[in-house]
Amino acid sequence: MLYELKIAKDIAALLSEILTFENHLPTGAPSSQLLTYWAYKKTFDDIYQKAKGLNIEMTLFVDDLTFSSEREIPESFIKNIKSRLESEDLKINKEKSRTYFKNNHKKVTGTVVTPDNKLVVPNKLRHKIVLSKEKQDKTDKEIQSLKGMINSARQVEPNFMGSYYKALMNKV
Repeated sequence: MLYELKIAKDIAALLSEILTFENHLPTGAPSSQLLTYWAYKKTFDDIYQKAKGLNIEMTLFVDDLTFSSEREIPESFIKNIKSRLESEDLKINKEKSRTYFKNNHKKVTGTVVTPDNKLVVPNKLRHKIVLSKEKQDKTDKEIQSLKGMINSARQVEPNFMGSYYKALMNKV
């Protein structure tokens, strides 16, 4: 961060102390996503340049990397990515690593990409919203949770539950 943001060492040290807990980024803190990006920016830039050189699209959300290509992605590229990430002590979550074919729906960082490249709300979130919506006598906390889930869904599909959303937003 010191070099990327071009800030003085004493300010960088102070920010590090304020924004970490026991020398780690606190999970869920609003600052953690940005700090993760800046801490590994050079690594992400290097990977992006390699992908670009092979006509592979790379997208990044916090620390989730996604690669897509019209052609099969070479195994050598995948090995290079793994090696580069391991050199930074980053671990690849094998359970989250997937390969999709062009005609598959692809689950990517809280959304689904359809075969025709449209973003849609994942079925799991849709199901949670429907269950919550249908529940009678919701508490204020449950209403707030439902609002949050629908707001999240509307980040992917802006018109998601349009009229219900408007009615819900008028509730306390």
